[in-house]
Amino acid sequence: QGSPARSRLAAGDAAGEGGDVTTLMVRGLPRKYTAAELAEELRAFSTGVFDFVYVPCDPKTPFNLGYAFVNFVDAPTAAEFKELMDGTTWRLVERVKTIKIVTAQVQGLHNNISHCAQRLTPDIDEARLPLVIHAGREISFAESVALFGGPGVSFSSDVDEQR
Repeated sequence: QGSPARSRLAAGDAAGEGGDVTTLMVRGLPRKYTAAELAEELRAFSTGVFDFVYVPCDPKTPFNLGYAFVNFVDAPTAAEFKELMDGTTWRLVERVKTIKIVTAQVQGLHNNISHCAQRLTPDIDEARLPLVIHAGREISFAESVALFGGPGVSFSSDVDEQR
């Protein structure tokens, strides 16, 4: 018997909410990149093509872990991005780092938001939270969880409450 996560993956999570791959893991990320900087790189590819960017960070340093997760609005766009960018280098850094793109285990906007909401703590620095775009504008992670997190999933941030 496999773990519940593996069972969910076998049941279709890895193929996305509609059965297609929309979420990619981007490796070779410059360690100083934030989600906002990665989003700037992605916008150079095309605008309006992604709705989720998460750059996991090392909790003991100001740096990321060298990879990120990006959910694209549809499977053809994700496939095109992978084809065009895999093996290339980053525009915004002088040091040459090769981009390696693979299919992420968690697929789809809703699944990624739920996954992160269950693993991140509300006291995390806002710059380290996933970047979520809805209806053409960036929304807070707490708002995205309320909209898309699903039943029983919650996330409240002191930052949002102080606004």
